[in-house]
Amino acid sequence: MTSTGGLTSKPPTHSILIHFVNTNRNWEITLKVLFISSEVSPFSRTGAAGDFTNSFCKALKSLGHEVRIVTPRYSTIRERRFGLRDVSRLTALKIRVGEREIACSVKSGFLVGSKVQVYFLDCPGIFPRPRPEQDCRNGAEKGDIHRGFALLNHAALQLMTLLNWYPEVIHCNGWQTALTPYLLKRRADYRECYSKAFIVVQPFSLSNHTLFNPSKAEDMGILPEEVNIDGLLDCEGGVSFLKAGLTLADKVITINSKLLEEANLQIPCESYLMELLKNRRDTLHYFKAGVDLDEWDPSTDPKIAHQYQSENLEEGKAGNRATLRRRYKLEEAPDVPIVGMISRLIDQTTLEKINQNSAQTFTAPMKFLVSGIKDPEREALLRRWSESYQKQMTVVFTGSEAVERQIIAGSDIFVLPVYNEASRRYLAYVMKYGTIPIICDHHEMLEMISESGFPDGYPFAFPSGRITGFTKVLKQVEKIFLRKPAWLDLCRRMMEPDFSWEATAARYVELFTPKGD
Repeated sequence: MTSTGGLTSKPPTHSILIHFVNTNRNWEITLKVLFISSEVSPFSRTGAAGDFTNSFCKALKSLGHEVRIVTPRYSTIRERRFGLRDVSRLTALKIRVGEREIACSVKSGFLVGSKVQVYFLDCPGIFPRPRPEQDCRNGAEKGDIHRGFALLNHAALQLMTLLNWYPEVIHCNGWQTALTPYLLKRRADYRECYSKAFIVVQPFSLSNHTLFNPSKAEDMGILPEEVNIDGLLDCEGGVSFLKAGLTLADKVITINSKLLEEANLQIPCESYLMELLKNRRDTLHYFKAGVDLDEWDPSTDPKIAHQYQSENLEEGKAGNRATLRRRYKLEEAPDVPIVGMISRLIDQTTLEKINQNSAQTFTAPMKFLVSGIKDPEREALLRRWSESYQKQMTVVFTGSEAVERQIIAGSDIFVLPVYNEASRRYLAYVMKYGTIPIICDHHEMLEMISESGFPDGYPFAFPSGRITGFTKVLKQVEKIFLRKPAWLDLCRRMMEPDFSWEATAARYVELFTPKGD
């Protein structure tokens, strides 16, 4: 049986914060990054934290960095499905949490489709299933979640010493892992082992987090006197991992642009944690959430008729547009733009609003090509459109992603009238395929568009929910379509931004890159 018994292992004497070489004054950096996360897609997804861990860690690995993840092995994770295996020297551990030792074992696997190592902490009875934020919020008296999340923080650090693997960056993903900075800064044994590591905390929001009852401090490996009022862990009378993390982390990062905006406002706010974050603005860094674009690339996409890139954009778009016209029997009209829509990206309420204004919208000199799904309510509405506006509209009932790609590649204009996570992704796809998007004025969509450079604001955005504004934008975009050189220039600009996770990961690495002189 292996027992930590105390963190007696020490990092090797040659351990340094960052490994790098300087070639012709260009720094090449290789980081060792430990990710601690309560969820990881696809093993245990409940929200953005799980998706972020999966995509971001793969991106870091693809850039040549060493990445390891520690996460719970929930009872819902199927070992055979994901190829998890025992690690011989980690099958019988005793993880020390304060004065107690908890029997655990560790299983190992990889992120699906990558070589990112994932260690699954297996403690029977402690991790029954992943808990979404609504189940955890202010859940101090609900079950033993305080034990599980505290154990995850302690175990991740103790596990790396057993493996003799000392990271240069420890990334605490979500409030559930924000106890780690406290352990590293306030526990001599942890501090000695990880004295050279940068500690990063990533909150996804400041409202969805749990305050634990101070009476449970010892269960979490915290001395009762450490949860005194106004202490590092005290927040509104409860024990807050997130307060300690925000206070003690070397860097705080977020992919929530609203969080950044609020932190930068020069006005007081009611949220204690937001005031704390305001006071640490110098450590706060915002990163745009990436989009998985591996399968979405017009230069290599096997599902579209003509591959293309910026250099041959005009020919590629013309070829794909001609294919759409032949396939769906659209009238040949080179001066009339094809407008693409994917109905599943649009909520029913917005579809009804478009329907109320359909006489003005669908009688414009454009060809609308709509991908629809056979949902009874939506199907009835789309069929009414195609019957009422036969000359202007064709509806294709399919759930095929291949058809969606073909519509995006062959359309001149694409409509995304609402904001949601799916439409955010599709905005990146549309731009990468050199198609001009019409969007609602949600701040995250406008932020993505701004990457193409619009100093006076994006002209093809309309106020959310104002469908009459959508109709006006259609007329504006039609005028520019007829000015071919300006139109092609606009399409090429749309293709320039890099929304990949690799681009986000590269900016993250820059936080730890030495500044050459």
